[in-house]
Amino acid sequence: MEHGGKITIAARAQAQQVVVEVTDEGGGIKGEYLDHIFEPFFSTKPSGGSGLGLSITRGLMESIGGSVSAANRLPRGAVFTLLFPIFSAHTEVPPATHDIADDSQCRFLLIDDNNENLTALRELLVTKGYEADVADSGAKALGLIEAGHRYDIVMCDLGMPGMNGWEVAGRIHELRPDLRVYIITGWGHHLRREAPANPAVSGVISKPLDPAEIERIVKQAQAA
Repeated sequence: MEHGGKITIAARAQAQQVVVEVTDEGGGIKGEYLDHIFEPFFSTKPSGGSGLGLSITRGLMESIGGSVSAANRLPRGAVFTLLFPIFSAHTEVPPATHDIADDSQCRFLLIDDNNENLTALRELLVTKGYEADVADSGAKALGLIEAGHRYDIVMCDLGMPGMNGWEVAGRIHELRPDLRVYIITGWGHHLRREAPANPAVSGVISKPLDPAEIERIVKQAQAA
């Protein structure tokens, strides 16, 4: 809210739900953004935003059977509405299910020199039931692997100081040739067309990352 104002949080019971509304008195949300703000990596911030905060919020709400939506309000500002299901003491909650059995849970290693991106991506994976460690440099990632930590999938940013994504993938391949390493980059479509085959890299993933892509590579890891 560039010119100040109030943020109001209100809650009420509605049938079998608790409705929580968070409203502000800012400039609202541009109409063309309303259909996209919950998409992974979509951000209206000029810099410094990961674009995963609202996507993670939606994932968390859906994981408990709720929902979240956004709209503009009059005379100004935006409103986010969260619907929480009400559970009685006798409600039987089904156990969470994942594509991978608990005894072979998929473990990710995430590498990125941007700590906000690391945290956001890790939270996204955790909400999907996966485990994830993070490293903000290639050297730290290699240290985890050399220390004996077991991973099924590595997701590594391409542009990093010290060692770039290709170099990190090459070093990991020397240590663990069976480990699946994916490069994440905003130039993903271009790299897939132009980059030569690299035995150290299982694939190139484009930003913004599609959650369906995560499920795809997990299934590939399961089938391997």
